Amino acid sequence: MIPWDTTSLTPSPAPGAAPSPRFLAALRDLAEELPHHHYTDKAVAALLGAADGTDLLRNSALYALWSRDRVTELAGEPAGLLTQLFFRNGEVPAAAWSRRLSARLRTALDTLGLVEEHPGAPGAGGGPVLTARAALSPYEDGYYLSDPLFACRAVSHGYPAMAGYTAEGLDPVMPPHASTLRLAAHRGEHGGRLLDVGTGSGVLALDRAHRYEAVAGVDIDPRAVGYARLNARLAHVEAAFEVADFREGLDAFGPVDHLVFNAPGRAPLKGDGNADTAHPLSAEKLLQDIARRLPGVLARPGGVAEALVIVAVPGRHPDAAATVDEWLAGTESTARLTVTEVRDQALSIPAQAIEKLRIQPGCLLANGREDAESLIAALKAAGIREVTPAIVTVVRD
Repeated sequence: MIPWDTTSLTPSPAPGAAPSPRFLAALRDLAEELPHHHYTDKAVAALLGAADGTDLLRNSALYALWSRDRVTELAGEPAGLLTQLFFRNGEVPAAAWSRRLSARLRTALDTLGLVEEHPGAPGAGGGPVLTARAALSPYEDGYYLSDPLFACRAVSHGYPAMAGYTAEGLDPVMPPHASTLRLAAHRGEHGGRLLDVGTGSGVLALDRAHRYEAVAGVDIDPRAVGYARLNARLAHVEAAFEVADFREGLDAFGPVDHLVFNAPGRAPLKGDGNADTAHPLSAEKLLQDIARRLPGVLARPGGVAEALVIVAVPGRHPDAAATVDEWLAGTESTARLTVTEVRDQALSIPAQAIEKLRIQPGCLLANGREDAESLIAALKAAGIREVTPAIVTVVRD
């Protein structure tokens, strides 16, 4: 939980207040100091043995696991200490914090309330340790604050413990991760007005904002909007982020030239534990709404909507494309639609895993062992053949 009010962007709750000059100065100092400490996606990738920054973030839990025995080594250099603190989301010795980081960076992190001190933990030499209150992920030329996807703390013996749902039943506000990066790599360059639906920490809205005339993002989670607004300030980008769903977002910002949507990993659940595909947050429902309202969604012929969806393919269908076709079978629309399946272990559950009732390591579609067991059992009981990510592209004729 971030320790500032997500509406006012102040370190302590003060509804309606503007960010203080001290708070804004700390954000500026943070953005300037992190590269000076070599905390970049390329440097962290090299440190943890990833091919590049994209590989690092797509498989962050695996690289966190593989570096479990290197905590002392990581704390010995500035980039490694920041990696342990904000990427692995683990403890760092307070003494190393004071030695390895500049006073300006430490002050910025303290001002923003991003770290907290605890009594010594096992393996920390007996002295006090620091932990992060939020993840801070380097991605391309910027940084993104978010909830941690996992934490590698002493309580889990340094192994990545995946984050659970919030008290409101919402997903954590995710850092740049597998599905975000898949959609970012696939999407085209369209210019004009961009709307990012379910913006989360704002990655898809901000990473190419300079190529658009105007950028906006909407999310039903106020904490996500708070993170996105902070990340826009970190990136020095003008962008509008509001608490709204897809339909409200269009009323406020649409129609647009380009819409992107990184769908939730699973449809919301009904009381009986089954997927609620009629829920307005489900990928099926949102794609149907886009198709039905296309002239009001996309401003001109050639306008594009791109969504990454996780498709549960039933046994009666050969692939994700046939499943999406069924979703949209009763929808009248003047649009060209393509479905491109994506190979990504983190976002998939193959047929053999469902048959054996065992989700493969590194899969992000379940939060912990119990959730994985209930999910895989529900998929098999429902006759789902496989779960696969796909990018659905809708082009207005």
